[in-house]
Amino acid sequence: MGILLRVRDPYAPALETTLARFGIPARLYFADSPAAHPAIDFIARVVRALLDGWDHLALLRVLRMPVSGLGATPQGDRFDFNIRERLPGRGLPLPDLPADSIFRESLPGLTAWLRERLAADQWVARLKTLRGLIPAPVVGNQVSAGQWEAWRSTAAALDCFDAALDEDRRGAVEFRTNPLAEFWRRADAALELTEFRAPYARRDVVHVLDVVEARQWELPWCSCAE
Repeated sequence: MGILLRVRDPYAPALETTLARFGIPARLYFADSPAAHPAIDFIARVVRALLDGWDHLALLRVLRMPVSGLGATPQGDRFDFNIRERLPGRGLPLPDLPADSIFRESLPGLTAWLRERLAADQWVARLKTLRGLIPAPVVGNQVSAGQWEAWRSTAAALDCFDAALDEDRRGAVEFRTNPLAEFWRRADAALELTEFRAPYARRDVVHVLDVVEARQWELPWCSCAE
């Protein structure tokens, strides 16, 4: 089955939500910026919080994202409530961060980046390490198809993030060094201009596409007499 839309917005998001609510698998043939993916949005928010001096409200918005591994958990909820009681705040260490959280040691280590001026390839290597802030998937005995697709999408988005950084590095002046703030402006713009399509291997789905994409398709149509 194929659903054709004249334009993507405002119909596609509502249609995607409706199909998901009724458990109907669907594939949307629309390219997004990788910056719109939760995993890349998380990394970008970490960098912006770093550049902003670790404002606690900005950090809270980062760490309560489900992709962080802390958001949408009982520990994350307690951390959320405790930090809100202390707002406004700024700087590290962050009060009430769970003792076993990866962010307790990793975030202070990033602060040194603000004092450095590096070449483009060095900043690219540094920024690629931020994918390590996202917890690795834990594969159990019962994993839903939706969870598999989410993991597949996250892996593809992170690879797209790396590719966008590599492309930006090739356009930089080789011998020039920059502070993180200046390099990130270029990298952020490169991410916005990059196209990302989440991989979707399943074929028995409802295909949702616009009329331009539909010109390349031949779908089996059936008509029913009234």
